[in-house]
Amino acid sequence: MTDISAFRHGSPAASRPLNQQGTGRDLKAVAREFETVFLTEMLIAAGAGATPEKFGGGIGEEQFNSFLVRAQAEQITARGGLGLSEIVLRSVLAQSTPPTRELE
Repeated sequence: MTDISAFRHGSPAASRPLNQQGTGRDLKAVAREFETVFLTEMLIAAGAGATPEKFGGGIGEEQFNSFLVRAQAEQITARGGLGLSEIVLRSVLAQSTPPTRELE
């Protein structure tokens, strides 16, 4: 499970400056994980991994179908996905960057 505390306002992770080395990569990984979870749920809703009646493999197949769908979602995300992770990452970075002040 991925820790999404970096997205919560007021958390220690959210209060760290984003320009520290490695922080941007951590946010990118969380954004990709978010897209993977989203795709997993969308694939399940679309019927991916559903056990066909003719070739039903019993309870074992039902239990492992979620792993198959998750692996498919990970591969879709790794190949560019829907672009959702990039949108989430840009949004988080835009909201957490302090506004610049003009010198008086």
